[in-house]
Amino acid sequence: MPGKIAIISQSGALGGAMIGKSAADGIGLSAIVSVGNKADLDEADLLEYFRKDKRTKVILMYIEGVKDGEKLIKSLKAMPKDKHIVVIKSGRSKRGALAAASHTGSLAGSDEVFNGVADQCRILRAESIEEAFNWCRVLANSPIPKGDNSVIIPNGGGLGVMCADACEKYSVPLLEDVNLLKKTFEDVIPEFGSYKNPVDLTGQAGPKEYITSLEKALKTRDIDSVLALYCETGIFDSSFIRDVITKISEEYKGKKTILFSTLGGENMGKIISDLRKKGILIFDDVYDAASGMGALYRRKMYIEEMEHEESTPPIEFDTEAIREIISSALKERRTLLLANEAKKLMELVGIPVPEWRVARNLDEAIRFSEEIGYPVVLKVVSEDIVHKTDAGGVALNIENREEVIDAYQAIMRNCKSKFPKARIRGIEVCKMVPKGIETITGCTTDRSFGPVVMFGLGGIYVEILKDVSFRAVPITLTDAKKMVRSIKSYPLLLGARGEKRKDIPAIIDTLLKLSKLMENVKEISDIEINPLMVYEQGSGVMAVDVRVILKGRENP
Repeated sequence: MPGKIAIISQSGALGGAMIGKSAADGIGLSAIVSVGNKADLDEADLLEYFRKDKRTKVILMYIEGVKDGEKLIKSLKAMPKDKHIVVIKSGRSKRGALAAASHTGSLAGSDEVFNGVADQCRILRAESIEEAFNWCRVLANSPIPKGDNSVIIPNGGGLGVMCADACEKYSVPLLEDVNLLKKTFEDVIPEFGSYKNPVDLTGQAGPKEYITSLEKALKTRDIDSVLALYCETGIFDSSFIRDVITKISEEYKGKKTILFSTLGGENMGKIISDLRKKGILIFDDVYDAASGMGALYRRKMYIEEMEHEESTPPIEFDTEAIREIISSALKERRTLLLANEAKKLMELVGIPVPEWRVARNLDEAIRFSEEIGYPVVLKVVSEDIVHKTDAGGVALNIENREEVIDAYQAIMRNCKSKFPKARIRGIEVCKMVPKGIETITGCTTDRSFGPVVMFGLGGIYVEILKDVSFRAVPITLTDAKKMVRSIKSYPLLLGARGEKRKDIPAIIDTLLKLSKLMENVKEISDIEINPLMVYEQGSGVMAVDVRVILKGRENP
């Protein structure tokens, strides 16, 4: 049946099955295309077509792997705000990624990177086909809520409580103004009911009270969306609900956001099926209804971001000086910059590093330590020793001349013992930085999307919890802010448990500079700053340890 939803599928069999499912669910399609192994056309090409297609309002994409991520991002970002994209991306697991590669020859890439790119391009990623179809149905047939005040109206308390849980899961903003709720519903809620949200009409509410409550909510200017829930009871004949939902849907279609969920036996199942075929947004599970409402609010957030995109500050640095450092390393057939080279590169970009010198002998190590000021750190400088701590090539918190002598001699002894053939270029003397919050940031080259920027908290947060966020280069000011806010440990940066707020603007500035560096200097493959020490607001950040990997001549 004709409709507003276009489907792009990388799987022909799955695409064919989606035709049948859409017909069974009463979902109209504007087109369906299978791209297969993308020998000639890919998703980006089809997005360009559907961007101009007036029949299409929502695009559902099934993707197994991305061959040209930069091209896809460009097409996604070109979409107007009134066209919505829902994506199902398989290959989340290691086994799924291998299956995707053998199926279409596409590499699944990093799932965390794909999540970041989806948010960056303001598209919705669904967990399942059922969820994707629900979101497409809602986005194609419902207006985006105008504000953040949603109300749950059930005819029974249990259903309302479940829906409230679901709304929290799917980030549906519920109206909390009890005075407004009381003013709106005081004529239909009994004395032993509740004016909180969900509105508790109680199980004694009949057809009249239920209809009146819906109409009052929909006519109230400060209520922006409604989740209308109904479950069969042994008190009233539920057959009236078909006419009520039909009437309300027709009267407020395109004017106000309302999703329905009903629960009951065989008769209720038939009602749901019949109403869906009419294009009415009705679900048989409150979680599906809340998920659909959450999709609408996510799109609302994305549209507002598009309308109020912050301008990204210009970033300039000496690209030629950076390339001289890189060229010097490549001439020596090195793809790993020395620690001092990596720090110099950060200085050129404008990312703060601790004061440092490279000592060629013990006398220089002593002199540099006294010039920099104690306490200092000593580190071996060698392209042949990657894991310096494991090699005994690092000494921390050195307080005086005698400790410098002992540390210098110990580092040289350890490294020559464990790596007798290593080329030791000297010992880096570096200022010991004060303690702050340890974060990790950097860049890598994703096999699907090219250069990407990463941010997270260091230590256990990145090693065990994998609490990091990614965005594809180039990133905007909005992207950088969302990267920082999106990690689960973000409250620690805000100053949790009595701590002072950290310098979040300095983190954002660092992310923007790294993005610009990767955009301008194609010879770089990876950058890791671990830790990027973050201090109290206004006190900045410090790139304590920096690692830079080059692509090399064979992979420019």
